[in-house]
Amino acid sequence: MNEMNGMNGVNGMNGRGVKKRLGGRLGPKRNNVQIRIPGFKGPDPESFSTGKLEILAFDPGQTTGWSLLVVPRHIMNKDCLNWPLITILEHSIIWEHGELNALANEDECAYQMSKMVNSYPAAAIVVEDFILRAERKEKSRELLSPVRITAKLEAYMWQKHRKPFLQQPSQAKTVVSNERLKAWDCLMEDGVTDHARDADRHAILFLRRCLGPQGVSLKRVAWPHIYGVLEDETDIRPVHEFRKGVKGVDQAKIHVGTAVALLQAHMEACR
Repeated sequence: MNEMNGMNGVNGMNGRGVKKRLGGRLGPKRNNVQIRIPGFKGPDPESFSTGKLEILAFDPGQTTGWSLLVVPRHIMNKDCLNWPLITILEHSIIWEHGELNALANEDECAYQMSKMVNSYPAAAIVVEDFILRAERKEKSRELLSPVRITAKLEAYMWQKHRKPFLQQPSQAKTVVSNERLKAWDCLMEDGVTDHARDADRHAILFLRRCLGPQGVSLKRVAWPHIYGVLEDETDIRPVHEFRKGVKGVDQAKIHVGTAVALLQAHMEACR
């Protein structure tokens, strides 16, 4: 009888023919929970201003730097992204920077960042990426502060159907070096630390990446309410003509006047 009960136990049945939990009497019961994702509402592109380009850049960390750069859509009746970078900066409408302290509370810092993002629903949000290098010997919790803060910001933005553009710190410091900032008369000595200045670098770098013919794909994703609308509103083109490298949507056909479709393409990958 004991052998029979043992055999039935292996098959998931006890001696009375009642199904029992596999893996032990006190083990957890499997539950394939599927949580329904609510229909989050993102910003309305039709309410965006088409007269300016906004960039909000962050350098996340224990001290998080931020930089807000707003430039006019046109300079002397010409699209601003067809002008040299220094000319665009000279005509900037707003350029402000500052810092947020995350030493005491990273959640609070991420929340403040999200409120800034929500204040500029049409802005391209740029965040310095963090990659842990093998040669780094530091093992403190503070080392991964940028990762945690960025993850929290991305979660906030996901609920608004938005996603940040990530840029490498080395690229920002190389392309927008202190020497170039000085040459452009953009190196401010206002008492802020290098974190705010690094956010400035990322704002400038992103603007530079959008210049000229090579920046067409990026600017269409960054500001679809402006560059996602062409003169021929009946034109139908593949998404990859607007955002090269977006996986899973290359063959989709969209109306080029629909900014929402471009925002959805942006959600797939923005790097």
